[in-house]
Amino acid sequence: MTSYGSISNIQITNSGKYYYNLPTVSKIDSNLGSNAILEPNSKSIGQIKKVNLDDIGFDFSSDYTIRPTSYPVYTFKVEPLHYFREIKITYPGVGYVTPSKLVVIDSLSGKEITDLELQYDLTDSYVTILKNTYQLSQLSPRIIPTNNSNGIGVYSVSFNNSTKKVTITLNKIFESESDFPFNVGDKILVENISITNPEIGVGYNSKNYNYTLFEITNTDPNIEEGEFATIEYSLESLLGTNQIPGTFDSENSLGRVILEKNLIKFSSTLIRGEYFVGEEVIVGDSNIGYVESWNPNNGFITISRLSGEIEENQSIKGANSFATATISKIFKSNLFFELSSSSKISKEWQTETGFLNNDLQKIQDSFYYQNFSYSLKSKIDYDTWKDAVMTLNHPRGFKGFADYQLESESSVGPISQLENTVNVLVDIISVSDLNTYYNFDTSRENRIQINSSVASNEIIFDGKILEDHILSIGNRVISIDDISWQFDSTELTQKKDFILTSEGLSIFKREFDGSSSDVVNLDDNTIKINNHFFVTGEKISYNNNTNSTANSIGIGTTDFGVGIGLTDKLPSEVYVVKISDNLIKLSRTAEESLKSVPDTLDILSVGIGSTHYFSTFNQNSRVLISIDNVIQSPIVSTAVTTRISQNVTGTSSTIYLDSVSQFFNGDLAKINNEIVKINSVGVGSTNILNVSRAWMGTEPSSHVLGDVVTKFIGNYNIIENTINFAEPPYGRKSLETTVRTNVVTSDESFVYNVSSSFDSSLLTFDQTGWTFDLDS
Repeated sequence: MTSYGSISNIQITNSGKYYYNLPTVSKIDSNLGSNAILEPNSKSIGQIKKVNLDDIGFDFSSDYTIRPTSYPVYTFKVEPLHYFREIKITYPGVGYVTPSKLVVIDSLSGKEITDLELQYDLTDSYVTILKNTYQLSQLSPRIIPTNNSNGIGVYSVSFNNSTKKVTITLNKIFESESDFPFNVGDKILVENISITNPEIGVGYNSKNYNYTLFEITNTDPNIEEGEFATIEYSLESLLGTNQIPGTFDSENSLGRVILEKNLIKFSSTLIRGEYFVGEEVIVGDSNIGYVESWNPNNGFITISRLSGEIEENQSIKGANSFATATISKIFKSNLFFELSSSSKISKEWQTETGFLNNDLQKIQDSFYYQNFSYSLKSKIDYDTWKDAVMTLNHPRGFKGFADYQLESESSVGPISQLENTVNVLVDIISVSDLNTYYNFDTSRENRIQINSSVASNEIIFDGKILEDHILSIGNRVISIDDISWQFDSTELTQKKDFILTSEGLSIFKREFDGSSSDVVNLDDNTIKINNHFFVTGEKISYNNNTNSTANSIGIGTTDFGVGIGLTDKLPSEVYVVKISDNLIKLSRTAEESLKSVPDTLDILSVGIGSTHYFSTFNQNSRVLISIDNVIQSPIVSTAVTTRISQNVTGTSSTIYLDSVSQFFNGDLAKINNEIVKINSVGVGSTNILNVSRAWMGTEPSSHVLGDVVTKFIGNYNIIENTINFAEPPYGRKSLETTVRTNVVTSDESFVYNVSSSFDSSLLTFDQTGWTFDLDS
């Protein structure tokens, strides 16, 4: 049986000897555990054994009633606090438009750190620390992004008091299951939901529960109903007895729900605060003392000259070091003077005579090294000054010596300068954006009270009116080669799919030799595709034309986040950095590719196989197709849905539905990834469709009871580089007609299919008759 849990007990098998300071636990080996903090304790190690007096003073009375007193000496066991060395952005998140406000939560105390100012931009790799804190424990803190610009808005909130579950209705309608991003078990950050009764309600936001990420317990995308989706999470373990979250305030809420996997993520490096011996410290609010000793390994600090009461959990702040710690234990030593008529003092050596390893110690030679010798250090030589100096000596005399200082001087001649260098210093006092329109208009913001905070989601201009517009950055317009010459109306061919090119080159799918070092440049990290149509920031798919990732192009190990994780092979989705019309580089995200200096992938090895290719996404929405001056529409889903009532094989042409009331002959329907064309409705059974399978470029597949069937409308569907029409476009070739004749006898019915081709030139439609002769 395997079980997991916290550390319950530590047994010391050998207590050791001769410890003058408490040891520390430097490392704990565990495969699963983390964040354990072990603190050794002792009743004897560190106790004061002896006190030496530097100055005994004088004239003290031997009367005990008036003997002098001493400040108590305090030794504290403290929790030394830390500050940030750096904060690195490890994952930029998904869907951010503006940077978030960062909140730091200490992992040990669970408290929010408020004396801290952080700032970052969406393109940064590190957070800028404008104002640091000195109140972090040794565990890495939680850094929570708030006021996030990504996620999905909240339409309404309800609470079930019996189950303690919260139901959030999102302000978005989803068209398919694949578009719905939430799953049971996902964790979410909920913010900016206001309540009408904050005096009794706790709230629905993650902030109200120490920024807890709630786990989704149920979801309802409401695809069939075409209504707002809902998600649920539980507050059962977070609410106290008789606590309620409160009543949702729709007028003062800007609620958003953000998936944990879409949040920006950080890693931090901490530095422990260190006290200086002798520096002034403030204990609590105003108690001033001085550091006598500080042991950073075990967290013991001794402070003298403190007065007043000291309590646990008070802080100790260094005046010079700015180090901060919290008192966890107090060891107080009260000192008393023992007065007597005499005092015995233990002093150190008065001289250093005989000390070893001391450069100032010399062996007496009764000449230079003796008590009756002296030496003068001078630039003047001995013979010049000896007579004048010697007359000042005692008749018995001292032995004089000279330490002559010989100094040399160098002369530098004139230097001719053939060239003049002019340094120009440009002082940039501000940075301006050329796209900024200054003094545009006076404006004001709306004011929304979200619990104890004030927020705004609107800027109201006083005189100007803003109009919608589309700004395209990096887009290019290319002409699609004419495909009308391929149109054919014959029933034998019924051509509906056509390759899209521009000047003979594929538009949405480009092949290249992934095994060639001339194409895949390992030095420049580029891929050569002549006359490609990709633009910087564009998302593309990569395929090595096999089912094995081992054949893909090799890259430096990179974390691509949820779904892919760490990989050293080029993944199926990357982003373009256009170098030229013939060269591209690749990035991990759109944000990294759009930086002024893009972060690109390191290509370390070519792939296997000569046929690799890149394909674009969302081809349908990127083209404008017209036939005979009539603009064609890409296929899109409608709100009409139903479900399959019987399993469907990959070859069956009949499909049973729960309801066919809104489906008609000629309609298009999508089941999973397959599109079908409806040929007849309700023939042979009430809720049955007769269909043509694998329509508009899709592949046939099996479908099971309960699969959603959605009605689609539109004229074309582009898959990779092929446009697939719902119906064959009319061509310019001769008319071919199929005649189907039903022959009915008295007992049996027979159906004959007679196919013939007719010469359209013999038909004369002159608006004068109703019947015409057909000649084969």
